[in-house]
Amino acid sequence: MLALALAAPSSSLAEGEAVIDDAAPDFSAGVAALQAGDFAEALAILEPLADAGDNRSRFLLGQIYADGLGVTPDRALALDLWRAAAEPPSPSAYALYNLGVAHERGDGVETDAGAAADFYARAAARGLAAASLNLAVLYLEGRGVAEDGEQALRHGVDALLRGQSDAGRLLDLLAGRHAAAPATAGTWQIADHLSAPDRLARRTHGDALDRVIGRSLRLTTGRFQLGPSTCNQVSYLSEPQDLRALLLTTTGATDPLLPVWPDAMPRRGDEAVAITVVCGGTVPAALLAINGGPVIVTFADGYLAALDQPSPTIAGVQDRLARAGYDPGPADGVLGPRTLAAAEAFGTDVGLNGAGLLSRRFDDALRLAADRSPAPPTP
Repeated sequence: MLALALAAPSSSLAEGEAVIDDAAPDFSAGVAALQAGDFAEALAILEPLADAGDNRSRFLLGQIYADGLGVTPDRALALDLWRAAAEPPSPSAYALYNLGVAHERGDGVETDAGAAADFYARAAARGLAAASLNLAVLYLEGRGVAEDGEQALRHGVDALLRGQSDAGRLLDLLAGRHAAAPATAGTWQIADHLSAPDRLARRTHGDALDRVIGRSLRLTTGRFQLGPSTCNQVSYLSEPQDLRALLLTTTGATDPLLPVWPDAMPRRGDEAVAITVVCGGTVPAALLAINGGPVIVTFADGYLAALDQPSPTIAGVQDRLARAGYDPGPADGVLGPRTLAAAEAFGTDVGLNGAGLLSRRFDDALRLAADRSPAPPTP
């Protein structure tokens, strides 16, 4: 069995804390009394609410009777209250979770890992990270569900991204063993970083960006490389995306990102693949791989854009830079030091304030400058 402790049943009144900001006044008062240790007052407030069908109150009453807070402990009553709190239309994720733990451990009910998995799945669907982690463990061990390493990885990542730090230990065990092959494999060149102008990403993350722009992005079985950083124990989770329904924008900006690049324009039926990279116990990157186009990587308050090499987009930028009077070297579609230097010089001269060579502002300004310049002489 996996040597990973299950997340403990909630006993810290997290449910009340989670909903107190938008709870009804009476419920908030019940939570406050419970947190202050005035259990008689808490019962007086919460019991009528529970009788009226409030699932938050039912969950907390179940916690009170499970833990014996000012009352004689009564596990059977606690379970009945949690079952009631798990009813639609607004089931309590914490009640679902506690029922999952009870069925997994045989605590007050018969041991039933299948029922536990169902309760965990319902709680996870409502955003409870601990439920995602426990469900991942069941998938890893094949208890109550068919053994499925990819599902274990998927739920483990979900738990980690929702703040369940213990999930890192599970991912350490899974890394490199399941879903190791990326849906889209290959090597791309990181061409630019795009972010909203008011994010000042260049000022805040300049050193990190300097280390990755112009470097390689590589997705292969067992290896992930982003600029100078490499992971050789990697797994991937992939989900298809329909580009017709996808509007990808830079962080905080309103301009669509994709139409900037001629070779990245989505066509009807084109697909993209959303890829989560899992390196050991961490998730170092989330990507969007566009079929026949760029790869987008979330990075430093914005997006890295990685293009095929050579890229028609970069060749077009090089051609326009040359026509505008800047020397990017040959228009070979490869983003090298000369092209980067020429793009930086142009951006500085026209006051673009660090806008990258794939940004809409840079593209518009460069096209205007290139069109105004005289055509090169015919040999």
